[in-house]
Amino acid sequence: MIWRKFTKTAVLKLLLLTGFSVALFGIARAQDEGVVAGSSATALYTAHNIWFEKPEVIYVINYKRGQMIPAGTEVTSVRIGNRNIRFQAVGWEGYEFNFILGKHQGNLTIGAVHERTFVHEPLLTLTEEMTEHEIRCIESGSVEPGMSKKAVLISQGYPPRHRPPNLDLRQWIYWGNRFKNFIVKFDGEGRVIQ
Repeated sequence: MIWRKFTKTAVLKLLLLTGFSVALFGIARAQDEGVVAGSSATALYTAHNIWFEKPEVIYVINYKRGQMIPAGTEVTSVRIGNRNIRFQAVGWEGYEFNFILGKHQGNLTIGAVHERTFVHEPLLTLTEEMTEHEIRCIESGSVEPGMSKKAVLISQGYPPRHRPPNLDLRQWIYWGNRFKNFIVKFDGEGRVIQ
């Protein structure tokens, strides 16, 4: 009899405790994976050009193939997962993009990817101190001599984390596709020379 009473009490406490834990876990999980940004009064924009062949599989390495979502495109419905960011883009109705943090990105977190991929400033603000030449290169997704490092970042996105491990270096390596890369070289002033 005592055992049954203990068991009923223990089960009740366990259920209450489990329900409370599940509720807390569900809230934490929703905050971790269901972060919705860009739905508030502050708009979000792409910080750099993003290329894709399939909208559901866009690697953070940002291969330069397929269609290009231009830098400065307003984004909506941004949802952050453990290793990906899903979003929609104004002017790209019917598409849901999935930006995936793949391997070879070192200790890069999905939060850091979000911070460097989406900004609150429109392209006009980001490029206000740039030359017309740099702005044309950004719009076409190209790199040409004379561009600043900031202009290259907006045009091409960030180079893979391991090549270079540091943006202060004078040589950045980007991937055109899975098998071919290209090198951008800078002078001592941080301008493209090759």
